[in-house]
Amino acid sequence: MGSKLGCGIALAAILSVGAGPAWAQSKSIQTDIFQNGAQGGGIPGVTVPHTAPPKSQPAPQPSKKAPAKTAKAPAPVKGGGGIAVTYDKKLSQDIQEQFLAKIKAQNPQGAEEVRQQLQQRSAEERFADDLKAYGFSINDLSDVATAHMILMWMIANKSDAPSAQAAQAVRGQIRNSLAQDPSLKKATARDRQIKAENIIYDALMRISAFNQIRRAGDDAAVQKFSDQTQADFKKTQQLDLRALKLSNRGFTMAGKG
Repeated sequence: MGSKLGCGIALAAILSVGAGPAWAQSKSIQTDIFQNGAQGGGIPGVTVPHTAPPKSQPAPQPSKKAPAKTAKAPAPVKGGGGIAVTYDKKLSQDIQEQFLAKIKAQNPQGAEEVRQQLQQRSAEERFADDLKAYGFSINDLSDVATAHMILMWMIANKSDAPSAQAAQAVRGQIRNSLAQDPSLKKATARDRQIKAENIIYDALMRISAFNQIRRAGDDAAVQKFSDQTQADFKKTQQLDLRALKLSNRGFTMAGKG
């Protein structure tokens, strides 16, 4: 989840589009995952264990009439109160096309470059690999939301990646917050996927662009991007990232331990 997150995606071309979730705003796509925020919800003092991947099983014998697959209803992720997300390929493709269309409207060449890179490796695959270092999974909405908030805090504060213990503490805070969100209790599998995908694209877009600016050594541009991320998050989530301190206890108000 550090400075290498999203590496390999040349997103400098889409900086003119703006680095916020506005590209995805529509009647069907919600981006208010932090509407209830991490403002409160307590400071968990324990590390939330990550569910171990299932042991490999022998391949099933082929049958002439394979039963049709049915989508399972979203359910909490075992081992810590997470929120399960499954990824329908068709919906993922639709969301990617909306993302690329937003870029293309202002930078056709940039959109094509990003399309080619996403064809080589999808946004979901890139983000999933980056989350593994912290034991997080894109199949848990709270993990995706946790990673996004930490990354936004890192950019707003121009900070390095936190410790694993700090990330786990934030995960507990986000899970507590999402557990109190009434909209998620009624959310369908499609709703949860849309929320997760929008968070993934926003995170990848921002951290990739931020890393490119930092590598260019333009301090003024780095500060401008950091300020913009701070302003965007404060506007959409009503939360001041620069007023938060991140430690092994998770997020606390700066100056309050």
